[in-house]
Amino acid sequence: MRMRCARWALVLLLAVSGMALSGCCSLARAICPVEPPLTSDTRLTRDTPNEALDYLIAGIEDRRIADIFDCLHPDFIARHGGFSLAEFTSAFDEFESSFAEDAKNLSAASRTQMRHWREGDRAFASIAVNNDGMSAVIVFQRRDIAFIKTTNDFVAESRAVIAPLEAFLRNDEGRIVPRWPVRFDGMAAVAPDEIVRLEFRREWLVHELRDVIGVRLIERINEQF
Repeated sequence: MRMRCARWALVLLLAVSGMALSGCCSLARAICPVEPPLTSDTRLTRDTPNEALDYLIAGIEDRRIADIFDCLHPDFIARHGGFSLAEFTSAFDEFESSFAEDAKNLSAASRTQMRHWREGDRAFASIAVNNDGMSAVIVFQRRDIAFIKTTNDFVAESRAVIAPLEAFLRNDEGRIVPRWPVRFDGMAAVAPDEIVRLEFRREWLVHELRDVIGVRLIERINEQF
């Protein structure tokens, strides 16, 4: 069954024919269904560390487990045993009340002014939160990605990690042009007229939590993984 057209208009039009796209062969696509997208449509973004924290809180409140998982930087996941989305979902189901209490505390918490720094080519930011016995320093790491959404039956969306936008894009007299092609997994058989949205964006993901007191998310992750 053909997927519905995207709700949002195409925000960035590129000559897709110039991109190097790869993916499964036609036979594999016919017999291997593609996993559903990790994240659901939401007006919230992870464009800044503060917005990323709001996104995480809303994900817990609305029980968007895949969105919560998607807020965690791969380094965070690796540091805690490399758990999968399925394993995280199981832990969330078991300790949902604890996660909900975290969301309540984080939503009501005071936030310090952001601190930014770099480690080599990696950009970080931290926010200290405090509320009624709960406190932590949340460290975010920036990741820049290309995102594509389609009406294709098998590949709803895909993303690729790219260089920082300030290096990846150039301004050619008002025309914003990528410096390099982008390779999206699973997109080889997607026709250009099936592409409804293509974005280049930066996002901030939870890299680690420091000086943690009373954050059940970390307690449960440490227990489970």
